[in-house]
Amino acid sequence: MTNDASNSNLGAREPGPPAPTNRKAKLAIAVMALISLLIGFVLYVFADAFGIERRVATLIAIAFLVAGLADYLLLANWDRIGRLARSSSRNSSRNTSHDRDG
Repeated sequence: MTNDASNSNLGAREPGPPAPTNRKAKLAIAVMALISLLIGFVLYVFADAFGIERRVATLIAIAFLVAGLADYLLLANWDRIGRLARSSSRNSSRNTSHDRDG
């Protein structure tokens, strides 16, 4: 059998290439960011052609630009957020097992 020291690292991820689901999530967020920026730009530039008032088109374009920026910030901090989530879930499971034992 294995010793306790090797069992303590079962939840830890070995360094290496990112998981396929992680890569797909990053790709989806990047695509959403680009699409949001593109829609915002197109709405702003072609507002008259779409029959949208300039003021309304500006507000809608800003909303899409903010959504694109939020997607970009999420993508830029994806690894940090993942580490925090894993750390939090590990601490939570330790506290839960400690409560059951004690």
